[in-house]
Amino acid sequence: MTTSDSWIVVAVAAVLGFFVGSINPATIVARVLHADLRQGSGNPGATNVGRVLGLRWGVVVGLLDLLKGFVPTFLALFFFDRFTAYVVGLATVLGHVLSPFLRGRGGKGVATSLGAILAVFPWFALGMLLFFGLMLWRTRWVAGSSLAAAGLLGLYAGLAPLPDPVAACMPAWHRCRTQLPPAGCGGSASPCSSSSGTATIFAVGFRDD
Repeated sequence: MTTSDSWIVVAVAAVLGFFVGSINPATIVARVLHADLRQGSGNPGATNVGRVLGLRWGVVVGLLDLLKGFVPTFLALFFFDRFTAYVVGLATVLGHVLSPFLRGRGGKGVATSLGAILAVFPWFALGMLLFFGLMLWRTRWVAGSSLAAAGLLGLYAGLAPLPDPVAACMPAWHRCRTQLPPAGCGGSASPCSSSSGTATIFAVGFRDD
């Protein structure tokens, strides 16, 4: 496969990932159950579904959000390479946050980000989930626990050795405005394919989902 062909594959995979991410389970569940997510925090995410419809539906939506981050990213990793998986994972998170079906007002991307990280860096994702659970148990505050988990992610990204091409691919913190990585930022032999860049690629918006 030529370089131009590989970038076409990455671009198509990213578009598909964005589309999958833009499908919002919270809104679908709310419409099926005739609920109004403008109640509570007004956010179309799992936490607000839990507030409006109860814990069971909040868990269901959270799992669906996690899966829509995990499945496309894992498939990209399985069929292509790690860099493509990074791009697809980021695209699914952006799709969730900037969903065109919700006029750019999607969820915060917590569960979707976790699913994407779980696909490419499972042990760290499980550690983040455990840390989040402990913080939630102690504080009973979802938003604060999410921010604490994001801090752990940021700490790893800060301490891990990050090659220059990986740093060049870093998205902004929350509801980021991003563009496709520059030339030299991908490919199976690129420094971006090292697992040390994973946490940085997915450091996107850990707040109340």
